[in-house]
Amino acid sequence: MDALDCPAVDQLMPARHTSVTVQQALAMWNDAFIARHADHLAARLDLEPADLASKIQSAYEWLWGRPLEAEEARDLADYAGRHGLANLCRLLFNSNEFMFVN
Repeated sequence: MDALDCPAVDQLMPARHTSVTVQQALAMWNDAFIARHADHLAARLDLEPADLASKIQSAYEWLWGRPLEAEEARDLADYAGRHGLANLCRLLFNSNEFMFVN
């Protein structure tokens, strides 16, 4: 949890500093929990009798709560075609739009 800059529970602080670092992104990308749940999400998407584009649309709406834009759809379909659906899910889990509520 040090990589995510979590506060020490034994210390009282009036405010917590906000930080985003490369270590945080790498910790999330390489985390076994994230990889396992990306695999679970990809397996769930594979249960749908749909084409890759529809599966990507479903994942996007489930994780980000909004529909895909045309350019995003092209980029994500290309990525999923090269790296697989599980890695695409992992990418979506690690995005700022998923990690932070606007």
